[in-house]
Amino acid sequence: MSRIHDSSPSRPPRRRFSLLFLIIPVIGYLLTPFVANSVEPRILGVPFIITYTIIVTILTWLFVWMVARG
Repeated sequence: MSRIHDSSPSRPPRRRFSLLFLIIPVIGYLLTPFVANSVEPRILGVPFIITYTIIVTILTWLFVWMVARG
């Protein structure tokens, strides 16, 4: 069974600018030591650094979902 090749000129790959959203969670994780560098603040009894990491992780899921949708 042979493949039928399309004779139209190949288009350049589509640029997905939505991939730039994936930089935001990386920056969030890189800022953790600077944002959470204070004297043991707590949010609902949980240290701030853990709360900040959980929030950035949830935002990462959101940004990956947004990029996956296009």
